[in-house]
Amino acid sequence: MAEIKKAQVKDIIKDKPTTLDIGSSLMQVAEAIAKDPNHIVVIAEKGIPKGVLTDADIVAWVKDKAKGNVDLSKVTAADLNPKSMINILGISNLDDAIGVFTTTGVNKLLVKNPEGNVIGILTKMRAIDYIRQQQVKKL
Repeated sequence: MAEIKKAQVKDIIKDKPTTLDIGSSLMQVAEAIAKDPNHIVVIAEKGIPKGVLTDADIVAWVKDKAKGNVDLSKVTAADLNPKSMINILGISNLDDAIGVFTTTGVNKLLVKNPEGNVIGILTKMRAIDYIRQQQVKKL
């Protein structure tokens, strides 16, 4: 599988993730997650990524925190406690990314360029699809 060792993560990711400001409303976050192909948004403060939110984060927050006593129109991304994500450089090869998936058990990696800017999200499924496509090409 020489292609996997040579393939760079930046060449495998497809879409740049949606990024919202930490002060964005719950409604804005929910809408962005629903539209994002990976169902995840990057939350930034002054342009610097602080974490990510998924649909599961919203559901868990509403279930555990809101309990019907919160005005949801006043909830912001900061209230939802964005989670940090494991980062990988876009210039890393796919073999390295697979190693991170394997050792950490995560399903998504935040992909950054050497300057630290977010350029995409690599999902485990996208990596698997890429490997499958390479195998099909060999047939």
